[in-house]
Amino acid sequence: MKRLAAIVFTDISGFTELSGRDESRALALLDQQRELVLPLLEAHEGKCLKEMGDGLLLSFASSYKAVTCAVAIQEATAKVDGLNLRIGIHQGDVLEINGDVLGDGVNIAARLEPLSPVGGIVMSERVYDDVASYPEFETVCIGVPPLKGVRKRIEVHCLVSGGLPQPKKFWRGPEVAEGVSIGGYQLEARIGSGRHGQVWLSRSVTGQHVALKLMERRESEDDEQFDREFRGICHYEPLSRDAEAVVDILHVARDDEAGYYYYIMELADDLHTRTPIDPKTYRARNMAAELEVRGRLPLEECLEVAIRISRALGYLHDREIVHRDIRPSSIIYRQGQAKLAGVSFVAASGVSFSFSGTRGYAPVEGPGYPAADVYSMGRVIYELFTGQNPRHFPNLPAKLADGEMVQGLMELLRRACHMDSTQRFANGHALADELDTLRSTIVPRTTDQPLANPGLIESEGKSGQLHLSIWYEGQKSEQTFSQTNLTIGRTNEQHQVDVDLSPDVSVSRVHARAWVQEGTVWVEDLGSRYGVVVNQETVMGEHPLQPGDVVTFGVTQVTFVLR
Repeated sequence: MKRLAAIVFTDISGFTELSGRDESRALALLDQQRELVLPLLEAHEGKCLKEMGDGLLLSFASSYKAVTCAVAIQEATAKVDGLNLRIGIHQGDVLEINGDVLGDGVNIAARLEPLSPVGGIVMSERVYDDVASYPEFETVCIGVPPLKGVRKRIEVHCLVSGGLPQPKKFWRGPEVAEGVSIGGYQLEARIGSGRHGQVWLSRSVTGQHVALKLMERRESEDDEQFDREFRGICHYEPLSRDAEAVVDILHVARDDEAGYYYYIMELADDLHTRTPIDPKTYRARNMAAELEVRGRLPLEECLEVAIRISRALGYLHDREIVHRDIRPSSIIYRQGQAKLAGVSFVAASGVSFSFSGTRGYAPVEGPGYPAADVYSMGRVIYELFTGQNPRHFPNLPAKLADGEMVQGLMELLRRACHMDSTQRFANGHALADELDTLRSTIVPRTTDQPLANPGLIESEGKSGQLHLSIWYEGQKSEQTFSQTNLTIGRTNEQHQVDVDLSPDVSVSRVHARAWVQEGTVWVEDLGSRYGVVVNQETVMGEHPLQPGDVVTFGVTQVTFVLR
């Protein structure tokens, strides 16, 4: 019959060595153990289920009686030279069959006993919860150690009241706080945390800023999940560095005694500044933060990001890896380029991991295969373009023109987010191909050309006028100025600029200036959020332009011709 019981497992430390050296002395210790323990067992209403060599398997009706008897046993045996016991206690089901005792309670108590200091007592979290309210029991948590053959996550406590010895080993993970060093990386600021680990802005011994993600065993459902996810990161590490648009994993390490593993990643750009990084003000520039600042992305930029990240997904899918949790915060900017992050949730296709996606982005059937990633990516693209929560899909806000391009994108997204997974694009590459085809209808270009097609031809007879060709969301406009010193930004009631690049909200109010000096057009960033980019390279300070240069302010592209 199966019953619930508090199980005590005892073992004599050093008994095997003693048996080999002095068998008669070893047998005498066993007799002394019985003489001391059996009366105490009867006094505490316990039962000896089994003797196993030098060990005893004891059973009690309650955790309190088990712990009080264990304390009495240690007090009595401590007076006998050589009778040094370790004791482990757990509450669980036991099953007696033909004189043998089986069950969860027996197995776990036996695994706990070796964790006890000599002369000490350890107990499982279940026993601790039962006795924690009794003031005579003082304990120290030693963490969540790996227990061979036990899949459950079990927190272990060591009893230290009444002169019992302190624990010698801990499995609590590192003390995580600013200034602490893990694996040679100094933690400077926590930039993310949740059920699936902590992310820290960290500095290497060479002074480089990186992101360190710490995953503790105690946060996992069981050892199997912890080991599986560690193996997944190890497999993913070299693959990540071969993909242009996937965040690089730079290093992976594990400490089983401390009960954690960690990995080092590329750090996202700072949302507010470029360099140097200030840990006190740092905020990762990801798509979630970008949408907070800008509301939404212009169509052409949205397509550019969507194609790049979909290609990254295709790279994973080609290697039978799925992401499982694509959302705006999973897309970061690294040196101005969008990259796919969120590697904690990367898994082999079809393998069950602990995480089940994010509501609003995960399909109803759940994540875990390429078509589910495509669904999530479609929802993200919708949010980037419309600025609306994905729960509004496929509705469009009134402010967006109901044009052919918009309808083409929405038709594509309806397929990507189809309720029937067999109707979606098969993988990231298939989605990227369709997005690329759609984008080509906005501005025809080759892969070697910039996003805009400026068609610059500098006129021969210069009259001292600046002619600007401006591209925004695939639409071209032109302006000519008689003055040759211009401020560039967005005009509002408080401030006027010469070149108003509204409605591009990624352009700062006073973004940059342009002027002519000795027949050359110069530009300079005036402290804007996203800087000035010339031919896809960010420039600092005063910068001269060459004929044909394409200058990007926010996402608007401008060419300058001196006439």
